[in-house]
Amino acid sequence: MKILFVFVTLIFLLEAAKKKKKTDDRRPTTVEALLYCNSCQAIVRETLKKVKTSTRESDITDALSEMCQMKNFSVYEYPPPDMKKGCEAFMSGWSEEVTEALMNRKGNDTIEDEICYKLTNSCKDIEKGQRKQNDDYVTINGKKVKMGDDGKVDINMNKPAPDDDDL
Repeated sequence: MKILFVFVTLIFLLEAAKKKKKTDDRRPTTVEALLYCNSCQAIVRETLKKVKTSTRESDITDALSEMCQMKNFSVYEYPPPDMKKGCEAFMSGWSEEVTEALMNRKGNDTIEDEICYKLTNSCKDIEKGQRKQNDDYVTINGKKVKMGDDGKVDINMNKPAPDDDDL
C-alpha cells in the first residue's frame, strides 16, 4: 500500500512540474493581463527609440535600466503610474531574457511580437484587437498628431495625420 501511495504521489508531482514548465507565467496576479501586455510592448518600443539599431549590450542595458520611469509612458493606453507598475512587474521577471533578445535581434520590425508574444507570452491571452498597436500618432484635442522618432510630438500640428480608416 505504501508503494502505491508513493507511486501516485510521484506521478502527481511530475504532472504538476510539467504544467508549471508549460505556463511559465511570471505575471503577478496583482497586474492585469492587458496592462502586462501593454507594458511589454511599451518597454520594447521605448527601448528601440533609445537604442535604434544598436545591438550592443551596454546600450540596451542602459536603456532598460531607466525604462520604468513614468516619463517613458505618457502616450500609452494606461496612465503612467499604472504603466510603471506593469513595467516593474514585467522587468522583474524578464529583464535578462529581454536584454538577450534585443541583443540578438535581426531587425526592429518583428521584435515586439517576438518578445511580447513568443518569448514571454505576456500577450498570449490578449486578442490582437485588444493589443494597442503603435501607429506613431497620438490624439491631441481630437486631432491625430505624428510622433517623431524620439517619441516627441510637434505641437504645431501643421502636419495632418491620416484618418483612422487610412491606418
